[in-house]
Amino acid sequence: MAWLLFAAGIALAVLSMYRYVKAEQALAGERAIAASLTAKRPASKVERPIRPNLAEVATSDREQLDTPWDALFVRLEQNHPKGIALVSLEANGRKREATLTVEAKKPDVMLDYVEKLRNQHGLAAVVLSSHEVRIDDPQQPLRFVVRLRWGA
Repeated sequence: MAWLLFAAGIALAVLSMYRYVKAEQALAGERAIAASLTAKRPASKVERPIRPNLAEVATSDREQLDTPWDALFVRLEQNHPKGIALVSLEANGRKREATLTVEAKKPDVMLDYVEKLRNQHGLAAVVLSSHEVRIDDPQQPLRFVVRLRWGA
């Protein structure tokens, strides 16, 4: 019985040694791959998170506040005929561009409104970009989008 236990112990020791050698070979292979990837990558700098320059942010905010919004609103109010409802206004103060979403009862009212905007002094590049009939609304208004630029 003692000889049998001794043989089993030696067999387990040999098996353990075999698995250890295989694991070492696999680890050496992984280290070689990691070393080749590291060698191909250029030396990296310590990256700092990008923080906007506070002066630039302040200047940008100041430009937005200094934008002559009243000029845009006055021009839009001057061209506000009956049968037109302004649904939304999205404006970019830096570029002096605006997108109007408007509803009209009839197509000819829509076209007249766009033409009045085109002829308005201080508005430029007035474009009717899309239109659709709102079937879900009982009155079925014509909703359209106008893009324009304003300024001096």
